[in-house]
Amino acid sequence: MNLFNDEKTSEYWVQTLDKLEDGNVDSQVLYEVLNEMCVFFDFEYSFTYHVNHDEALILDAYYKPATGSSLTPEMIDAKKELGEALFQAFKGGKLISCNTKGGRTTPLDDRLLELFHTKVLLLLPILDENSQLVGLIGMGDRREVRRTGELNKQLAFSILVLVANHVKLLINQRRMQQTEEALKTVLDNMGVDIYVNDFYTHEVLYVNKSMAAPYGGVEAMIGEKCYSSLYKGKRQQCDFCPQKQLIDEEGNPTKIYSWDYMRELDGSWFRVLSVAVNWEDGRTAHIVSSIDITEDKQVEEKIRKIAERDPLTGLANRRMFMEQTRELIDNKEEFYLIFFDLMKFKEINDNYGHRMGDEVLKTIGYFLQGQVSEECTCYRFGGDEFIVVVRDRSKAVAVKTAKKLDKRSRSIWSIKEQEMNLGFSIGIAKFPEDGKTSDEVLKAADEAMYESKRSGGGIYFYNEGKIASVDWITNLLT
Repeated sequence: MNLFNDEKTSEYWVQTLDKLEDGNVDSQVLYEVLNEMCVFFDFEYSFTYHVNHDEALILDAYYKPATGSSLTPEMIDAKKELGEALFQAFKGGKLISCNTKGGRTTPLDDRLLELFHTKVLLLLPILDENSQLVGLIGMGDRREVRRTGELNKQLAFSILVLVANHVKLLINQRRMQQTEEALKTVLDNMGVDIYVNDFYTHEVLYVNKSMAAPYGGVEAMIGEKCYSSLYKGKRQQCDFCPQKQLIDEEGNPTKIYSWDYMRELDGSWFRVLSVAVNWEDGRTAHIVSSIDITEDKQVEEKIRKIAERDPLTGLANRRMFMEQTRELIDNKEEFYLIFFDLMKFKEINDNYGHRMGDEVLKTIGYFLQGQVSEECTCYRFGGDEFIVVVRDRSKAVAVKTAKKLDKRSRSIWSIKEQEMNLGFSIGIAKFPEDGKTSDEVLKAADEAMYESKRSGGGIYFYNEGKIASVDWITNLLT
């Protein structure tokens, strides 16, 4: 059965349909079809263009039987070359036929013939579902002698429409690829590490380059268990995985869960956002995104140290004393609190000035830093007052530590070329016997220190509500 008046036309139509009807989006198929269009309609060359983001026409496919350079430009700035009004004419989606031998031509005809360097032009705009111009398909000829038969414009229009749909698929495919590549570029360069794994099997479904780089690259992670990819030799789900935080009792995704994590590989810190989602194939997936906050953590650590340290002596400050002794008390850990101050600090400030006073405090701080151990922590409580916490049940250890302080205080200190004798007033109290809170133990030690100051120095214990000198305690111990 012939679809047209002649067998040749019917055969050509069916042949074109056969090549395009399966929806196979292939540039080779398009090239063959453009070739056959030129042969059947006796045109010198055929072409397709797509419209880029600047609404310029970019040459895609081109067929010219004879060898040599392209007869049509590779890029046409349609708005600039044609003008907005003429460019809008393309968006009508109608077949445009221009022929210098066909009699009168319009200004648009003349401009199109000039742009496409031809004498005869058949052009069909390709529109998307929103009637926006996405490309062009056409044929051109600038030979002096062509066949004399009249062009069947209706047939040519039908063929061009048929091929245009194929071209539109190619354009959409290209746009999808470009969008995918653009998205991939964004995900790989946005400064955020991302991976996606199956919520239950933990198979890695997606990972961006920055995330995969420390673990052997994208190919090394895709398809592997997330825990074995991230932790060499690991054979089961991570204990800290926030999976239970991401779904409700019925297994439906809930809200985003945020947590901080230190990478064992290099000690880097990350702020992690985890969320469960319904993946493209219907399964539940776990999206993990993280941003490097190592510098923030380092700044936080510096701020923490500044907040915890006395800037003059470098010792832990009053705040740290309160926090750490509260922790010891919460853990019911026994400790001795040695509280002391300088007996002659006011005299030093009066005679040598406050700068010298600061140098004295710094020197004592350096000395105390040398006494820090697993059992002893030293603090500057404020002014010329210092504390040593001894985490040991043995009273003998506390006495030994206090005697070391007392002995050093009675020796000569050389500070800024000045030799001076400082002397410490030392008081000791114990948790829990002498107080149930930090403040109570400190108050007891302060009372013992005051007794030392009143007595002209030495070491005094707060003992069962009474204050006794270390000599009495030592005799008691022996």
